[in-house]
Amino acid sequence: MLDTRQLQYFNAIYEHGSLARASIHLRIAASALSHHLAQMETRFGTPLFSRKPRGMEPTAAGHRLYGHSRSILRAMIAAETDLTDAVDKISGPVSVGMSFSAVKAIGVAFVTQVVRDFPNVQ
Repeated sequence: MLDTRQLQYFNAIYEHGSLARASIHLRIAASALSHHLAQMETRFGTPLFSRKPRGMEPTAAGHRLYGHSRSILRAMIAAETDLTDAVDKISGPVSVGMSFSAVKAIGVAFVTQVVRDFPNVQ
């Protein structure tokens, strides 16, 4: 079974296009990334990247795994955030619609107040 660390490593290789750049970003040895990638490829029985002279190119399986990996990691972050935030804490995305004249009159003061009073509102 994959773990979150392997998914994060895979995503870094995918997003940075090379083991070297991903290892710098993650601050781990390129050999450790290579080892985890080899384990994943063995587990799935297919290459996830084509090795090129100037980096790594995702295979079709790599593209599919990246879509799943991003969804899984986002869901895990959302679950952790949901469970660690206080029940009564106001947070999350908010959209506000105002006419141009309302924005001119109170827009900046309104946004400043909301950001100060509700720092977890986006």
